[in-house]
Amino acid sequence: MILLCRNSRKIFMRGHDIMLASSSDSLKDILFDIVLTYIDDLVFVMKVESDESFTYLYMNEKAYKKAGVSTEAIGKCMKDVLSIKVANDLETYYKEVLCNKKSIRFIDTSKSETGQSQYEESILTPVISNTGKVTHIVSVTRDITDKIIEKRKLEESEQRYKSLYDHNLDAIFSFDKSGIFQGFNPPFSHITGYKTGMLKLSIYEFISEEDYNKINNLMTDIFNGKSAETVCRALHKSGHKIYLHLKAVPIVVKGNVQGAYGIARDITEQLSKEEMIRFMAYHDQVTGLRNRISLKDYLHNAVEEAKRFNSQVAVIYFDLDRFKKVNDTMGHYAGDELLQQVARRLELIENEKLALFRLSGDEFIAIVTDSSLDEIKLCAEKILACFRSPFFLKRSVEYYITASLGISLYPSDGEEPQILINNADTAMYRVKDCGRAHYQFYSLEMYKASKREVQLEAALRKAIENKEFTLYYQPRINMITNTVTSYEALLRWSSHQLGFISPADFIPLAEDSGLIIPIGEWVINEACRQLKECLQKKSNAKPIAVNLSAKQFQQDNLVDMIESMVRKYNVPPELLEVEITETVLHNTERTLLTLERLAAFGVTISIDDFGTGYSSLSYLRKFPIHSLKIDRSFIKGITTNEKDAAITTTIIHLGNSLGLEVIAEGVETKQQVDFLLKNHCIKAQGFYYSKPKPFKK
Repeated sequence: MILLCRNSRKIFMRGHDIMLASSSDSLKDILFDIVLTYIDDLVFVMKVESDESFTYLYMNEKAYKKAGVSTEAIGKCMKDVLSIKVANDLETYYKEVLCNKKSIRFIDTSKSETGQSQYEESILTPVISNTGKVTHIVSVTRDITDKIIEKRKLEESEQRYKSLYDHNLDAIFSFDKSGIFQGFNPPFSHITGYKTGMLKLSIYEFISEEDYNKINNLMTDIFNGKSAETVCRALHKSGHKIYLHLKAVPIVVKGNVQGAYGIARDITEQLSKEEMIRFMAYHDQVTGLRNRISLKDYLHNAVEEAKRFNSQVAVIYFDLDRFKKVNDTMGHYAGDELLQQVARRLELIENEKLALFRLSGDEFIAIVTDSSLDEIKLCAEKILACFRSPFFLKRSVEYYITASLGISLYPSDGEEPQILINNADTAMYRVKDCGRAHYQFYSLEMYKASKREVQLEAALRKAIENKEFTLYYQPRINMITNTVTSYEALLRWSSHQLGFISPADFIPLAEDSGLIIPIGEWVINEACRQLKECLQKKSNAKPIAVNLSAKQFQQDNLVDMIESMVRKYNVPPELLEVEITETVLHNTERTLLTLERLAAFGVTISIDDFGTGYSSLSYLRKFPIHSLKIDRSFIKGITTNEKDAAITTTIIHLGNSLGLEVIAEGVETKQQVDFLLKNHCIKAQGFYYSKPKPFKK
């Protein structure tokens, strides 16, 4: 407010006393000087006329330029200078000052020449005479565009921060130098269970004790002006632990750290998933036992520890005997169910010294650490005991299965994990060769035998290509007439590399490796070729019998292959005989179809080693069998062992009663010949009559 004193003609303006001259020009000069000296804004002095209109009394230079008016506006009414709308708007403010005799403040918005918004703040101040009448109104207008823009930027920044703070999915909080929480957003409450009314909680009350060191390190970094982050365990208000990924930045005011902002993310579920992924990476998906990857790490660490403490490690390699039968007869679902039940039993015997792993299929490994030989044997017995009671598949099917175990020891059987596994595997297969369902420790003899098998298999794969096989023939004799009735073709192998190899060594190996298939085809081809050669030399060639293994009999093209060989050499099919063991007869439907096709083609069929298997006598009625061959194990004891004699006599009578030829194998003495003839067995083969000989002899 500006007061005009009647007697002294003074204007009191912003704390200054200014004497006014009587002339208006002097007043102008004085006011102009004041504006130039003190004010950097637009200044207007308006005179209040008797009709309460307002005329321009003074404008400073900036006001002229900004308002865009000339000096001619001085003395004119506001409405004569400005547009009607602007004048009316301004008069509203001026009349309010006139009425209330108080200053007012208002803001105008306009557009610059470039089209940008401009903001101006105006203050209207009344000049009041001694009589209390408003004689003049002083308008001071200031450009506040920058101030408004900065204010809006600040408001927007605050709003963005508030939005970030309130709506962030992560928990945001602040705490002071003492670690006392000063505030936090809704996600913090959601994650931790604490409400905003529960401020003043210390971060040390919130973080689990196990991670105090992590928080101490974080606080040290923060108050040294550094950002920091860590993963720590925190206590939910309900008491359970949660895992947080925590980031913190210092709050710096005038160069001093006053506290910190923190951002926390709940990673409990993420860690749970990562833990599940880690579990899946190191555990078998079917059984839940540790897997091959886990075994590698575990065994390596066990061996390293045994080296340091001069102790012993045992690797027990075992698999389930005849497990394939479960999958073949009951399906893979039942096989998996059996593996799961086996795993549950094995877990019951696991302890700090015994760890169990599943390799693949039905193969498992147990690692026994820091144990004596007797303790290792006890562990093996416990594993075997897991298989003594039946398993129940598909809820009701009772199933028994056994396991074969091979054991290798560190350091005596190897110092490298893979060597220990390989040697335990070798020992396990030796158990299978010896009847299954028990355990054996690895030995050097096993290594030599295993190495020999590897050499044999490698040589066996080249034997056909190198023409190393030969057929020998042993005659079958009519013991009454002492004449040859037929021959059995027997395979012999003379390796260029290893020398003569016994059939007892290479035939089982050929069976296991699958090489029996190409070898068997070679035998049939060679027998037919040599039979053709006999027919070309003489017309009364004798039949030749060849042995077919169970694996050969499983081939879908077996009959086609035999028919093809017979036709290739144009030999009568009745001159070819196939010998099969009782094992072949187990797959009834398939076997019956194959034998019927062979018989229909003209090939005769005999059962080799009769009486040593477990076949039903109904097979003799069902299948087109021509002859039975009594196994040499019975013939050997017929003159000295009553049971062998009784079994042999029974087989002879059975065969004769069914109209089958009966042939005794392995006849070596005159006494055996006499016994057989006495009991009506007419045909025999063996060293008594002839050893097997090459074709040309």
